[in-house]
This record gives sequence, structure tokens and C-alpha cells, in this order.
Amino acid sequence: MYRQLTSQQRAQIFALLQRKTQRKEIALIVGCSQSTLCRELKRNSKTKGNYLWKKAHAKALERRKRTTSNQRLDSVLVWRIKQMIIDHQWSPEQIRGVLAKEGVSVSIQTIYNIINADESG
Repeated sequence: MYRQLTSQQRAQIFALLQRKTQRKEIALIVGCSQSTLCRELKRNSKTKGNYLWKKAHAKALERRKRTTSNQRLDSVLVWRIKQMIIDHQWSPEQIRGVLAKEGVSVSIQTIYNIINADESG
């Protein structure tokens, strides 16, 4: 399961980088994968390569605020999707296409999740 780094983990990364610890060791100590560590350093280091954990954490929190994924769909939209399935017998791909023309972005997986969660059969 995906978990974002905490401020304590970022502080650990900072301290270990100051001691010139190898990245492989840092990843083991912090408890993350090497690729996660690499992405963290790439995203949050200054242009000169300096990693400051407080600024890194602030940047991460700012990015988290900007993300729009994993928002709940409006109940009216869920109802519309169900009606498209029942009335028109459309596939999730067709429903996504119709909604996209209206400027509504819904993933195919989300439509399948609505179908699977429906208890009416």
C-alpha cells in the first residue's frame, strides 16, 4: 500500500545525507524503497542538490493540497451513470466518452466500481 513520507522520515533522510550515508542504507533505515527515496530527493532538493527536510515537507503538503484525485463523485452523477447503464445498456467506455464530451472526467475503473457496488444486480 502506498504511504507518503512523514516529516520524521524526511528529517531522518536529511540527517543521514549530512553524514554522507549511502542512499541504499538511507532507504533501509527510513523504511522506504530506494525509488521512493530517489523521487523524494529529486522533487524536493534545491538546484544545487541540497535537501532541506522542512522545505521538502512543505512542498509535499502543497502538492497534496493541489491533487484532485480520489474525490467522491457527486450522487447525481452516480445516478446518471447508473441510468446510462440501465436505460441504454452502455459500456463503461461509452459512458466515459459521453461524459467526456460534456466536460466531466470519470475513469472507467470508477464506473466499474459503481457497477460492482450496486446492490440491485
